[in-house]
Amino acid sequence: MRLAWSPFATVWPDSVGCWKVVMGLDADDGRFADLRRLVAGADRAPEDDPPEGASAVELARLSDRLGLGAPQSLPPLLKGWLSICRGAAIGPGGVFGQRPDRPGLDMVRIRDLSPEWQSLGWLPVAGDGCGNYYVLTEGGTVGFVEPMSDPGRLERQVSSDLLSFMADLLAAHQVPPG
Repeated sequence: MRLAWSPFATVWPDSVGCWKVVMGLDADDGRFADLRRLVAGADRAPEDDPPEGASAVELARLSDRLGLGAPQSLPPLLKGWLSICRGAAIGPGGVFGQRPDRPGLDMVRIRDLSPEWQSLGWLPVAGDGCGNYYVLTEGGTVGFVEPMSDPGRLERQVSSDLLSFMADLLAAHQVPPG
Protein backbone atom coordinates (compact mmCIF):
# COMPACT_ATOMS: atom_id res chain seq x y z
CA MET A 1 0.00 0.00 0.00
CA ARG A 2 1.37 3.41 -0.94
CA LEU A 3 0.58 6.29 1.37
CA ALA A 4 0.48 9.89 0.26
CA TRP A 5 1.24 12.69 2.69
CA SER A 6 -1.84 14.29 4.18
CA PRO A 7 -2.12 17.12 6.71
CA PHE A 8 -5.08 15.22 8.14
CA ALA A 9 -3.26 12.04 9.19
CA THR A 10 -0.83 11.10 11.91
CA VAL A 11 1.69 8.46 10.83
CA TRP A 12 4.12 6.49 13.00
CA PRO A 13 5.79 3.05 13.01
CA ASP A 14 4.05 0.41 15.12
CA SER A 15 5.82 -2.19 17.28
CA VAL A 16 6.63 -4.45 14.31
CA GLY A 17 7.96 -1.72 12.04
CA CYS A 18 4.86 -1.30 9.87
CA TRP A 19 3.52 2.19 9.38
CA LYS A 20 0.23 2.98 11.05
CA VAL A 21 -2.00 5.76 9.83
CA VAL A 22 -4.48 7.26 12.22
CA MET A 23 -6.84 9.71 10.66
CA GLY A 24 -7.11 12.79 12.81
CA LEU A 25 -9.36 14.75 10.46
CA ASP A 26 -11.41 14.05 7.39
CA ALA A 27 -10.14 16.03 4.42
CA ASP A 28 -13.75 16.51 3.31
CA ASP A 29 -14.83 17.82 6.71
CA GLY A 30 -17.28 20.68 6.21
CA ARG A 31 -15.21 22.90 8.49
CA PHE A 32 -12.34 22.82 6.02
CA ALA A 33 -14.60 23.76 3.12
CA ASP A 34 -15.97 26.65 5.19
CA LEU A 35 -12.46 27.78 6.12
CA ARG A 36 -11.33 27.72 2.49
CA ARG A 37 -14.31 29.93 1.60
CA LEU A 38 -13.61 32.30 4.52
CA VAL A 39 -9.91 32.58 3.64
CA ALA A 40 -10.73 33.33 -0.01
CA GLY A 41 -13.25 36.00 0.98
CA ALA A 42 -11.23 37.62 3.76
CA ASP A 43 -10.36 41.30 3.70
CA ARG A 44 -6.84 41.82 2.36
CA ALA A 45 -4.81 44.55 0.76
CA PRO A 46 -5.33 44.71 -3.03
CA GLU A 47 -1.60 44.33 -3.63
CA ASP A 48 -1.42 41.06 -1.64
CA ASP A 49 -1.66 37.77 -3.50
CA PRO A 50 -4.60 35.56 -2.55
CA PRO A 51 -3.75 33.38 0.49
CA GLU A 52 -2.57 29.87 -0.24
CA GLY A 53 -1.95 26.71 1.75
CA ALA A 54 1.40 25.38 2.94
CA SER A 55 3.03 22.50 1.12
CA ALA A 56 4.43 19.43 2.88
CA VAL A 57 7.91 20.94 2.50
CA GLU A 58 6.80 24.21 4.11
CA LEU A 59 5.19 22.32 7.01
CA ALA A 60 8.42 20.37 7.53
CA ARG A 61 10.44 23.61 7.53
CA LEU A 62 8.07 25.21 10.01
CA SER A 63 8.27 22.20 12.31
CA ASP A 64 12.08 22.32 12.16
CA ARG A 65 12.18 26.08 12.74
CA LEU A 66 9.88 25.68 15.75
CA GLY A 67 12.22 22.98 17.10
CA LEU A 68 9.53 20.31 16.91
CA GLY A 69 11.32 17.93 14.54
CA ALA A 70 9.20 15.93 12.10
CA PRO A 71 6.12 17.59 10.60
CA GLN A 72 4.04 15.01 12.49
CA SER A 73 5.01 17.00 15.60
CA LEU A 74 2.82 19.91 14.53
CA PRO A 75 -0.65 19.57 16.08
CA PRO A 76 -3.04 17.96 13.55
CA LEU A 77 -5.51 20.87 13.52
CA LEU A 78 -2.63 23.30 12.97
CA LYS A 79 -1.37 21.22 10.04
CA GLY A 80 -4.88 21.16 8.60
CA TRP A 81 -5.27 24.92 9.01
CA LEU A 82 -1.85 25.66 7.51
CA SER A 83 -2.68 23.47 4.51
CA ILE A 84 -5.47 25.99 3.83
CA CYS A 85 -3.57 29.17 4.73
CA ARG A 86 0.19 29.24 5.30
CA GLY A 87 0.00 32.71 6.83
CA ALA A 88 -1.54 35.84 5.32
CA ALA A 89 -2.36 39.47 6.04
CA ILE A 90 -6.05 38.72 6.58
CA GLY A 91 -8.18 39.32 9.63
CA PRO A 92 -7.53 42.18 12.04
CA GLY A 93 -3.79 41.54 12.51
CA GLY A 94 -2.91 38.70 10.17
CA VAL A 95 -2.82 34.93 10.58
CA PHE A 96 0.55 33.32 11.09
CA GLY A 97 2.43 30.40 9.60
CA GLN A 98 5.57 29.48 7.67
CA ARG A 99 6.32 32.97 6.34
CA PRO A 100 10.03 33.82 6.72
CA ASP A 101 9.48 36.10 3.70
CA ARG A 102 7.02 38.21 5.78
CA PRO A 103 8.33 38.57 9.36
CA GLY A 104 5.06 40.06 10.65
CA LEU A 105 3.25 36.87 9.60
CA ASP A 106 5.95 34.34 10.52
CA MET A 107 4.91 32.10 13.41
CA VAL A 108 8.51 31.45 14.50
CA ARG A 109 9.57 35.12 14.56
CA ILE A 110 6.48 36.12 16.46
CA ARG A 111 6.85 33.26 18.94
CA ASP A 112 10.45 34.30 19.55
CA LEU A 113 9.32 37.81 20.60
CA SER A 114 8.12 36.24 23.89
CA PRO A 115 10.59 33.51 24.91
CA GLU A 116 8.22 32.17 27.59
CA TRP A 117 5.81 31.09 24.87
CA GLN A 118 8.19 28.33 23.80
CA SER A 119 8.48 26.95 27.35
CA LEU A 120 4.68 27.14 27.73
CA GLY A 121 4.20 25.34 24.40
CA TRP A 122 2.22 28.24 22.90
CA LEU A 123 2.21 28.95 19.18
CA PRO A 124 1.01 32.35 17.94
CA VAL A 125 -1.67 31.89 15.30
CA ALA A 126 -3.05 35.42 14.75
CA GLY A 127 -2.79 39.03 15.80
CA ASP A 128 -5.51 41.48 16.79
CA GLY A 129 -3.93 44.43 14.96
CA CYS A 130 -3.12 46.22 18.24
CA GLY A 131 0.01 44.31 19.33
CA ASN A 132 -1.82 41.46 21.06
CA TYR A 133 -1.85 37.84 19.98
CA TYR A 134 -3.96 34.73 19.83
CA VAL A 135 -2.00 31.61 20.74
CA LEU A 136 -2.63 27.92 20.28
CA THR A 137 -2.00 26.26 23.64
CA GLU A 138 -0.61 22.77 24.25
CA GLY A 139 -4.14 21.68 25.16
CA GLY A 140 -5.44 22.73 21.71
CA THR A 141 -7.41 25.75 22.89
CA VAL A 142 -6.83 29.29 21.62
CA GLY A 143 -6.12 32.03 24.12
CA PHE A 144 -5.63 35.79 23.99
CA VAL A 145 -2.35 37.31 25.22
CA GLU A 146 -1.57 40.97 25.92
CA PRO A 147 2.26 41.06 25.82
CA MET A 148 2.48 44.55 27.34
CA SER A 149 0.55 43.35 30.39
CA ASP A 150 2.08 39.88 30.87
CA PRO A 151 3.34 37.89 27.88
CA GLY A 152 3.28 34.65 29.91
CA ARG A 153 -0.38 34.82 30.91
CA LEU A 154 -3.52 34.10 28.93
CA GLU A 155 -5.97 36.95 29.42
CA ARG A 156 -8.76 34.61 28.41
CA GLN A 157 -9.55 31.53 26.39
CA VAL A 158 -11.27 32.59 23.18
CA SER A 159 -11.99 29.24 21.55
CA SER A 160 -11.98 25.55 22.33
CA ASP A 161 -10.08 24.72 19.11
CA LEU A 162 -8.10 26.34 16.31
CA LEU A 163 -10.52 25.72 13.45
CA SER A 164 -13.47 27.25 15.32
CA PHE A 165 -11.32 30.24 16.23
CA MET A 166 -10.20 30.84 12.63
CA ALA A 167 -13.76 30.47 11.33
CA ASP A 168 -15.05 33.03 13.84
CA LEU A 169 -12.15 35.42 13.24
CA LEU A 170 -12.42 35.34 9.46
CA ALA A 171 -16.23 35.41 9.35
CA ALA A 172 -16.03 38.83 10.98
CA HIS A 173 -13.56 40.09 8.37
CA GLN A 174 -15.06 39.26 4.97
CA VAL A 175 -15.07 41.49 1.90
CA PRO A 176 -18.62 42.82 1.55
CA PRO A 177 -20.49 41.40 -1.46
CA GLY A 178 -20.81 43.58 -4.48
